[in-house]
Amino acid sequence: MIFSVLLMDKETSLLKVLKEFTTVTSTGYREIVPFLPKDRAPIGFFCPYVPEELIHAAGALPFRLMGTPIKMSHVQAHLPPHCCHLVKSSLESLLQGE
Repeated sequence: MIFSVLLMDKETSLLKVLKEFTTVTSTGYREIVPFLPKDRAPIGFFCPYVPEELIHAAGALPFRLMGTPIKMSHVQAHLPPHCCHLVKSSLESLLQGE
């Protein structure tokens, strides 16, 4: 009985975390800008190996750029097919005016 209550609480908290994660990851960059600190310039990066400590040390704010699920219709004219999906989807968003 106690185990099932604990398990239910864990499932509820996991579902809550998943919902919050989905909300954050579906938020567009333009929606996030008002919440960024005004005293630090955001530096966007795609690669997970970027040394964020150096960006912080320079007084800027490291900002991880994420790809979006978007139909690729314009980017093929600008990038090779084997190019990183994160880069392609971000460029596609710009080309579509998003």
